Amino acid sequence: MDTIDIAISYVHEKGYGFGVVPDTGEQCFIPPHVLDGAGVERGDVVSAHVVTNPNEDQRQNTRWCALNLVTGGGISGSYPALPASELDEQVLVEVKLSAYLSTGEIAQALGVDTTAAHNSAARLFAANKIVKAEVYSKPDQSRASFVLWAKAVSDFLDVDDR
Repeated sequence: MDTIDIAISYVHEKGYGFGVVPDTGEQCFIPPHVLDGAGVERGDVVSAHVVTNPNEDQRQNTRWCALNLVTGGGISGSYPALPASELDEQVLVEVKLSAYLSTGEIAQALGVDTTAAHNSAARLFAANKIVKAEVYSKPDQSRASFVLWAKAVSDFLDVDDR
């Protein structure tokens, strides 16, 4: 059994869902009994205890199967919990001070885990306070490998004065 962070990418009305590993783009199937009561929705990043997908026919497209989800700061709990509004303010300041940052860079700068950093940046994006760019490591990949955050779309471009 492994523990990985996954971004919830799809929750079906029948109760099952899918997530994607932000660093690799690998898919994770989340059975209904795992999602039931977890209180997660599309865009949340959570830690999960996973095993290799037992369905060999699906393993090429969906490598992992979640056994359970751990919400609210990950498995370890080694980072101090900040109120969401305070963390959001800190993330917004950090993003405004940089051209653009990855979720990992935000987490490192603020001393929080990547789950908290991603969820905070996602809230800021949903509130139209920052922008995001999804980066894919393979042309046939269906989910982003990681996400970059910036204060404006133009921050992703290196434009010389001509």
